Amino acid sequence: VDLRHVSSALGERALSSVWRARDIWATGEATEELEILDEDTAISGHRLLDLSQRVIQIIDGVFSAFDSDSASPWVVVEARDSSYYAVHSSEDSVLAAVSQSFHSVVPYEYPVTSPR
Repeated sequence: VDLRHVSSALGERALSSVWRARDIWATGEATEELEILDEDTAISGHRLLDLSQRVIQIIDGVFSAFDSDSASPWVVVEARDSSYYAVHSSEDSVLAAVSQSFHSVVPYEYPVTSPR
């Protein structure tokens, strides 16, 4: 599982969102482009998907998606030690979409701080 798979589970809204990212560690062709992203850099969902398709693996990173008219993210996706992804959202429909898309999904109890 990688960011492109999680993005696909989140659907069209992920593509139309504005994303911010931080603390990225990746390997592959688009590594440099991903790793320079920070909390102050906003990119489109389409651009993030393109970058995520051009890496072998995202080892660590925090990715937050914002609707165009919102200051708070509707979802925060954390890559953790190339072992798993944690998906945080206050919207039950978002969590349900992720749960339906993957075989092994467990509740995640730890807080996350998202890029602004």
